[in-house]
Amino acid sequence: MSSYVSVGYLQPQPDRISSGEIQLAAGGHQPVDGRMPDWHYLSDVSVEWPLSVNLPGVKQDCQLPDDAQVGVVLSWRSDRTNLRSSMPVTPVLNGENLLQTMIPGSTVGGTLIIEVALVLNRPGTAISPLAPSRCGALLWSKSEQVVLEGSGGRFPTISADFAADGIVGDSMGLWYLEISDSDLQANCTSALTLYINSANPSIQDVLIAGAARNSQLVKFMMYDVYRQLMMAAIRHEEFDDRLKYDRGSLGDMLVTLLRIFFPGKDIGQLRRDFELDAPEVEAELLAHAWRLQP
Repeated sequence: MSSYVSVGYLQPQPDRISSGEIQLAAGGHQPVDGRMPDWHYLSDVSVEWPLSVNLPGVKQDCQLPDDAQVGVVLSWRSDRTNLRSSMPVTPVLNGENLLQTMIPGSTVGGTLIIEVALVLNRPGTAISPLAPSRCGALLWSKSEQVVLEGSGGRFPTISADFAADGIVGDSMGLWYLEISDSDLQANCTSALTLYINSANPSIQDVLIAGAARNSQLVKFMMYDVYRQLMMAAIRHEEFDDRLKYDRGSLGDMLVTLLRIFFPGKDIGQLRRDFELDAPEVEAELLAHAWRLQP
């Protein structure tokens, strides 16, 4: 039996807010029975969530004045990466609202929990003693979740001072992908490490500004990482995309990247194409990698 927990202020009646069915998609696929089996971490997750709000009713139930402002916010968190984020809070409209966002695939995995919430943006004047009075006070919320499943392991990314730690490139180095284990069944978390140089001014600008998602430098870094991994796949004599590799292994990641960047080609064909015209293969990879990134 659940018990009512008082938050210390009035909240609206549940029928004042009606949420429609949340729409999720990634890489052209939609969830099936709460799971997205074909998802991989290079696919961003699009979210659309319709919400109908009786705004005058919400204010009446909460004893908020007419000049109070109620906001709506969409947020999400992942149990795999332990990362969370949200859209900016926007004023809620009386009637229909459509919340839309794109969640970077690189930041999520496992169970993705998405929440929509009504919050107090501005309390207004002539506040009732029982009304919510603090900006950000939660008035109503609802959450949905989807399990993201698929191939393509992740690997650690470490920020380091290259000069101090003796990493190639010294102070002017940007990044360095270390492939420490060529065993195709080795887990990516132990076989691969991406180091980024925290002492380089260009990297510092990205880290301090928190603008990695929109950074052209980061986009090029990710292309270079994909290029190095695809070159490793081409040169690894034992790599065969027809074989079954453990999920999250180096081989599993290479098969995933091959399917994404060179759809319709197996590793044998790619090796022949690379031997015939390596620059053309790299140009094709660049086009696919750049298109994948926002």
